[in-house]
Amino acid sequence: ETQKLVLIGNPEQFNGNIPTEIYSLTKLTSLDLSSNDFVGTIPDGIEQLTDLEELIITGNSLQGPLPEGLASLKKLTMVNIEFNA
Repeated sequence: ETQKLVLIGNPEQFNGNIPTEIYSLTKLTSLDLSSNDFVGTIPDGIEQLTDLEELIITGNSLQGPLPEGLASLKKLTMVNIEFNA
């Protein structure tokens, strides 16, 4: 079963840190957090999203290293993190 979470808002509609509660949605295949005002880094724990195929986090204010857990996502085929801080 495909599950997709899209949180695309006007700038500053969603802001602050990316909520780690998203990682409890373990059946997600696509996570799109584009065009918000998320700051900080992509939080550790992303490896819990074992079915994730797409990660799109463009147009935020994220910075810093990518979490190591990203490399363990075997189904992940597309990552787009452009246009961040």
